[in-house]
Amino acid sequence: RLMLERSKRAPAVLLFEDLHWIDSATGVFLENLVDATGASRTLMLVNFRPEFRAEWTGRSYYQQITLAPLDASAFREMFAEVLGDDPTVRGLPERIHDRSAGNPFFAEEIVQELIESGALEGARGQYRLTASLDTLAVPATVQAVLAARIDRLPEQHKRVLQTAAVIGRDFSRALLARVAELPDADLDASLRGLVQAEFLIETALYPEAEYT
Repeated sequence: RLMLERSKRAPAVLLFEDLHWIDSATGVFLENLVDATGASRTLMLVNFRPEFRAEWTGRSYYQQITLAPLDASAFREMFAEVLGDDPTVRGLPERIHDRSAGNPFFAEEIVQELIESGALEGARGQYRLTASLDTLAVPATVQAVLAARIDRLPEQHKRVLQTAAVIGRDFSRALLARVAELPDADLDASLRGLVQAEFLIETALYPEAEYT
């Protein structure tokens, strides 16, 4: 009733992300919300990984758009500006495409791993491989890439990242400070380092700093 009454005043869009992580109680709530949305002026947008299953995806008013993996040509375009055109990096986008199966997030993490490990040297648009493409060790999974990158972090950065991960996906600086028990200067230095390394994203500055 609330959904229908609200939609009489104005249309709305609801967005729910990463449904593959929701718990069973949230799943029940979402199913009821889907039923209420069908007869209202409300557009509900959701995204999820292929393994997610729900009965409401069989509703007549449900439409699914599948995002296919990127092909090799898209990878060449994606990394052309990042890698540059040095002869040593020719063929690298195709190698990354094969290993990542077209997943752009996995691919970006692989490139970051190669840069941090020293396999790629130079600057954006001017990188070169320090080893033969045939002997280049490319991690097999996203987990392996992230584990290797985390392992190279300074111990304090690693500790802050692990503490943040225990708190949850989203957290405030104030809560992290209480749990991490580090001096403010050290905590802020680690947060800056983790943001710069793209392990964290700053989502709010006011009234207090928040991160994902």
